[in-house]
Amino acid sequence: MSNDVVQEIIPLQSPARWKKALQGIRHAFGHTWENGHAMNLTTGYPTYLYKFSQGATTIVCPLVERYCEGHCDIATPYGFSGFSGNDPVPAFQRYWKAFAQKRGYVCGYIGLNPLFENPSYLNKTEVYSSNRLYMLNLNSPIATLFNNLHRDRRKQLRGYEKKAAHFTTDKALLRDFFVTGYPASVQQKKAAPAYHFSPETLNFLIDQDNVLMVGAINNGELEAAAMFAYTSHVAEALLLVLLPERRHLTMPILWYGLECLKLKNIPLLNMGGGIREGDSVAEFKQRLGGKEYKLHGLKQIYDQENYRGLCRIKNVSHQDMNGYFPPYRKPLMTVPAGTQT
Repeated sequence: MSNDVVQEIIPLQSPARWKKALQGIRHAFGHTWENGHAMNLTTGYPTYLYKFSQGATTIVCPLVERYCEGHCDIATPYGFSGFSGNDPVPAFQRYWKAFAQKRGYVCGYIGLNPLFENPSYLNKTEVYSSNRLYMLNLNSPIATLFNNLHRDRRKQLRGYEKKAAHFTTDKALLRDFFVTGYPASVQQKKAAPAYHFSPETLNFLIDQDNVLMVGAINNGELEAAAMFAYTSHVAEALLLVLLPERRHLTMPILWYGLECLKLKNIPLLNMGGGIREGDSVAEFKQRLGGKEYKLHGLKQIYDQENYRGLCRIKNVSHQDMNGYFPPYRKPLMTVPAGTQT
């Protein structure tokens, strides 16, 4: 078997190749063609799946290309993805950086999914901790998951069976409520630009077989809807739309989604983290009793000269690697850790 290294990028226009490349590789929804296409419908960024092959070894990572002042940098699309492969490759970063330089990239922010991090794929000096996220083990009995909840979360599930009788997973019923209510939900939460998804993105996600929708109905009227996405390896609680006066439905509707995912034999549920580490959103998720993971990202510079030039144009320091990266793209509103736009 050949040990020659092959590196390529698979465009969105080749969904069959993209999906074939993921076969045998542990991955999250953020790695999938479906997520890449959905995010492209909002951002318009050229989107690819990077694939490294050497013999039977494969490493993949979704990427978007973005231009600034005529130069191209890269990032992972919205979601939890990053490099994921089936074998260690100690020399991987050498191959990867040569590829990035050949493509003419100035720099890159590669968000990493802690479930799939492989130390042999990373240069430790380029790894930065950005947040924390929380994973629920859906292989545990439902009683164990309930007992692991903080007492405040268990209180929020009082009368759950009565509420659950009015929940639905019918996408046809939930679509209009979710898509039309989403912009107001984003505004109410003062969510960052990364969450400003277009109706086209939302409608496409709803249509996917590996996206679960859960909604709450009261007296024939929808009051809340949640979106979950999953692969056979892990599910993610993606988005939630609630009427302002129905925040008490947050925990019951998430719990109903959890039960549905258990029935599909999905082993883990990624609840994500806070907008900022330690905020009220993070506290809510921490009290669900899941396992805490540090969320990391790679900050890499492939072309020092042009990187410094772009920082000069935007009047930011090229030496600051601790804040938003790349600094010349820092938005007016801070993006939640784990996402870059």
